[in-house]
Amino acid sequence: MLAEADEIVYVSEEYTDGCMKKRNQYMVDRSSYCICALLHPLGRIDQTAKYAKQTGSRIINVAE
Repeated sequence: MLAEADEIVYVSEEYTDGCMKKRNQYMVDRSSYCICALLHPLGRIDQTAKYAKQTGSRIINVAE
């Protein structure tokens, strides 16, 4: 995948407890849409969808 990418962005130098949240927020901050498969309102996907909603992104839940 890396070889085919137009751009590679590292939001953290190493894996930390908060690096996945930071990655998700980075992607949301640069997107107009949040496409997710959210079955249960728990966990990181739900947190990311809520963050996207707060920023005004359009949420598309393909699991609905």
